[in-house]
Amino acid sequence: MVPPFRKLGIAVAAGPNSSSVHARPYGADRVRIISDKYGSQELNEEGIMDIVNTYSELRKAERGYRAVRERAATRPLDSVFAVIGRITEKYGWRPMEVEISSSVPKGLGSSASVFVATAAAVLGHYGVNELTGIGDIANSGDEISHGRSSGIDAHTIAAGGWNSYRAGEGVKRLDVDFPVRMLAVDSGEPAKTMDTVEYFQELAKLWPENMKSLTDELERLVMDGLGAMKGRDMTALGQAMTAYYRELRRVDNMDVGIPKVTFLTQSLEKITEGALSCPGVLGAKPTGGWGGGCVLVLVRDEESVKEINERFRFYRVHDLQLGAPGVRLCGQSPDRP
Repeated sequence: MVPPFRKLGIAVAAGPNSSSVHARPYGADRVRIISDKYGSQELNEEGIMDIVNTYSELRKAERGYRAVRERAATRPLDSVFAVIGRITEKYGWRPMEVEISSSVPKGLGSSASVFVATAAAVLGHYGVNELTGIGDIANSGDEISHGRSSGIDAHTIAAGGWNSYRAGEGVKRLDVDFPVRMLAVDSGEPAKTMDTVEYFQELAKLWPENMKSLTDELERLVMDGLGAMKGRDMTALGQAMTAYYRELRRVDNMDVGIPKVTFLTQSLEKITEGALSCPGVLGAKPTGGWGGGCVLVLVRDEESVKEINERFRFYRVHDLQLGAPGVRLCGQSPDRP
């Protein structure tokens, strides 16, 4: 098995976008969820714990994460109920109404931001103001909605600021107190993280030495990026980003004996190469699991921001606020234990 490599976690808020969740008492012996995207649904305690247990059982089967994601695709609020179920297991049953609204764009941690905000609001409703461990609770939602999850999104969003993250090691704070200008250009294609991760693991079984060499190089590049940030060297950070992109795209050129999964789609390649051709761009790479989603573009200055917005005027371009604060409780529930 190829060892996990360190993934750089960045707390990202695109402009004013955020997720907000309100938890309040509910008259019936149920939990009612009201979502701005998926409507409303209510379940009693047995129904919520059935969701938790069903997905837990599905995950035990070989490639069970596929069954998890396929089920969740037709039941979009299951992942939110699962987060609430995790809290119920620890603190006991409590009826409530949970209202969710989010303006975070897809491909930029939108689902994780909802799960983190839900966990914080529900814990606040229980009177629990200590949010340590909230990343693990929130990640249980990502594990359902995506089939599997490294935990990087939930833990980074919960912690806020600049962090490095590796599964099993958790969040490590980075001292970044200077401005970094970065944009995200949305390809308009949904990311295929589960497919690309599964394909990567299949390749690791077939060619363990080649894939270990690749992941070792990716690890080195991420560590170069971390070192560049600590040294306030944005040029070196951009070079590490671009080198990472060039290295990982090699997967698409491998001659394999299994059905191929495309990491670098034509749209992702067009955006990345187009961005790199702009004089004020320091580096660029697709984000997430590739196969679609967004391209991160590190720029030198505000003139470069204008240039990227103009060049990609037919795409959605997000101006990212990096190092944003993590989750926080904005109010206290009147219903205290």
